[in-house]
Amino acid sequence: MRLLTWTLSAVAALALAVSPAAASPVFTLDPLNGALAGPPGQVLGWGLTIQNDNSGWLVVDSVTYNQSQSIGDFVDFVSPQFLTSWVVPNGVWDEAFDPSISAGLGSYVIADFASPGDQAIGDLVLTYDIHSIEPGSQGDDTVNEYSVSLLAPSLPATVTDTLTPEPAAIATTLIGLALLGLGKARRRA
Repeated sequence: MRLLTWTLSAVAALALAVSPAAASPVFTLDPLNGALAGPPGQVLGWGLTIQNDNSGWLVVDSVTYNQSQSIGDFVDFVSPQFLTSWVVPNGVWDEAFDPSISAGLGSYVIADFASPGDQAIGDLVLTYDIHSIEPGSQGDDTVNEYSVSLLAPSLPATVTDTLTPEPAAIATTLIGLALLGLGKARRRA
């Protein structure tokens, strides 16, 4: 069985402030260490917690996984839900990964062609806006756009092959055991 091991170095709390006096939002991936594991074909993904320490409304626009070599497909769960939910000023938004309802940050499916030792090196980037008033309400809204890298600049994802015997190796082993048993039986006779 091939196993994908995502080594995601650090979940960053890297965000730009709305103004010099404003606090920066804190973004935390779920799982905390960002590591995902599973065989090719399995849907893997991340949840996300956002702590909005700003006086404005935080709206997540999109997320991208930019990778130098693809070993699967990333799907952004955020863009299709744009402006359906936001984080209120000084509020917290927490969404676990659930592929059945497209909840969380996004998913990654390892392709069947992925081989042991293959790597996808990339960066998970989240774009968001800070609104001065509640999104969708009447009034003059000042919107500031930002993007934040949730991962370190190079994040290796390695597909690892575990020790699973090949069917031909099993057949050869059985034939060898049968011949050993036959040789032992001849010696007794």
